[in-house]
Amino acid sequence: AAGIAGLIKAVLVLQHEQAPPNAGLEVLNPKIAAVVEGFPVAFPQKLASLRPSSHKRDNDDHPLVAGVSSFGYAGTIAHALLCQAPIELRRPPPSSPPSSPPSPPLSSS
Repeated sequence: AAGIAGLIKAVLVLQHEQAPPNAGLEVLNPKIAAVVEGFPVAFPQKLASLRPSSHKRDNDDHPLVAGVSSFGYAGTIAHALLCQAPIELRRPPPSSPPSSPPSPPLSSS
């Protein structure tokens, strides 16, 4: 279940081009800060855009990439890399959630 949750989260991050905050992160561990110093990484504490504000989506020639790792109880390890779809195949994110959930199909069998 955790692997699917991570996959769904990564897809939503790529679709909305925003990184969610790291829950509960107030101060970064100094040992981690020392290791990542000089690398282009961020640990957002609030919702953060993954594109500069001046970057126009229709001129996008650099798709975003996300990585997901999952570690199973019995020793199963899975890694996946996701990449945004080409511009011509992308759909804009929904502007608002649906007002009501879809009705399930009915059967009289």
